[in-house]
Amino acid sequence: MKTEIFYRINETLRNMHFSLKNYKEANDQNKILHLKNFITSGRSVTFVIQNLKSHVGKERFDEWYNPWVSKMSGDKILKTFITLRNEIEKQGKLDTSLSTHIEHLNTNDLQNLLENPPPYAKDFFIGDQIGGSGWEVDYGNGIKEKIYVELPQKVKMSIDFEVNKLSDLDISMSTLEMLEYYYTYLYSIYFDAKLHFS
Repeated sequence: MKTEIFYRINETLRNMHFSLKNYKEANDQNKILHLKNFITSGRSVTFVIQNLKSHVGKERFDEWYNPWVSKMSGDKILKTFITLRNEIEKQGKLDTSLSTHIEHLNTNDLQNLLENPPPYAKDFFIGDQIGGSGWEVDYGNGIKEKIYVELPQKVKMSIDFEVNKLSDLDISMSTLEMLEYYYTYLYSIYFDAKLHFS
């Protein structure tokens, strides 16, 4: 039923919005997860929209949807998001640049963490390549990992990612602005679909 498809499109957009909200608010190792989830959810929106075809007829659907596809194909930002989604899903990668700003850090605030390291901990780190903080652990035999921890609230640190493929477009928009642009575009398709097919 069309009603069910519109519900699923809306749910996918809500997932995007949820990821975008959490991306904006996070200042730890989870920020990159919200970014990846946002990008993969965005591509899912167009897949779910195409389910309408079987309910409204191929000719009617294509007549409505093809102009949206043409616009996406001609838009460097929208095309790049499709590429990014494919890289995340097929290769598990997203090339980013991270900037970290530490507004307040007093080592006294870290004492509880530093006095209670996990077994096999070697070093404590703050703000690694994905913005996380925690312990580097060496189990021996070449087995190493990171155990992330939540920093005390007194530590004030903000992190921000730029997605390299988006930055390379040489458009005067930040990654965050392009994320919002992508979400708005997809929401516009959904809104227009409801106007045409409800």
